Amino acid sequence: MTVGIVLVSHSADLARGLGELLAQIAS
Repeated sequence: MTVGIVLVSHSADLARGLGELLAQIAS
């Protein structure tokens, strides 16, 4: 259970970081 929560929150952080990176490249 706990591992799943950590995995989900980590992937959310990763996705947000990727989005910020793409936004910097696009601007």
